Amino acid sequence: MLQFKPYGACTAATPTSVVCDRGARASDAEDGDLTTRVTACGGRWSTRGVGACAVNTSLPGRYTVRYVVTDSGGVEASANRTVEVSPVCSAGERLCADGVTCSVAGACTLDLTLDTQLDQVNEEDNAEKPPTLTLRTAAALSRYVEVRRFGAFAACAPGVGPTEEALCEPGADAVDHTGVNLTAAVLACPPVECLSTGCPGHQVGWWRFKSKIEYKRHEKPPETEPTHRDWPAGLTRGKATREVKRWIF
Repeated sequence: MLQFKPYGACTAATPTSVVCDRGARASDAEDGDLTTRVTACGGRWSTRGVGACAVNTSLPGRYTVRYVVTDSGGVEASANRTVEVSPVCSAGERLCADGVTCSVAGACTLDLTLDTQLDQVNEEDNAEKPPTLTLRTAAALSRYVEVRRFGAFAACAPGVGPTEEALCEPGADAVDHTGVNLTAAVLACPPVECLSTGCPGHQVGWWRFKSKIEYKRHEKPPETEPTHRDWPAGLTRGKATREVKRWIF
């Protein structure tokens, strides 16, 4: 209904085209017709109508008229009616989609909120996402590898994979969130200070240990994996990075 229009209980003579409160009917098997016992917002509807309800048609908004009836056994039933008061908008403005506010300078707050939310979603979709980085493995080389003391461990030659007799590092495969292959950009043990320049010379194919392996052998990987025995493979692309590790014992 429109703002400033009256809202009260209908009478027997009220035309059906008029907006008014028609109350509620109630009955049960034991007591029969209970309509005269129906209350609206705590007041008896048959005598007070919706006078006990806080419906203020001068203020746009949604109001609830709650009807309650109790039978002779103390069993209660209820029903609600929502009264929506729509504002009378100024010339050149329109009723917004929420039904209770008018546009300002032709724009509705709800529309602006939805536009802002859509902008945020688009920004999130366009944000840089970390690539997927997966260690290459073989029958002789899993995420954990044991190397003989003083033994050599370096990158595998092109087209050659690790074997039990000749262990080598096969590197990792990488793709970005759109599926573009970034494997050639994978870095091995890159110093933090060179990440901004792409760390030339730290591509996996160029990587070598600076000295021979001299770490003690473990029967199984420790529960807390020591960082001084790791081989980190890093990938830098914009601000999105991903890191995986192979542990060397």
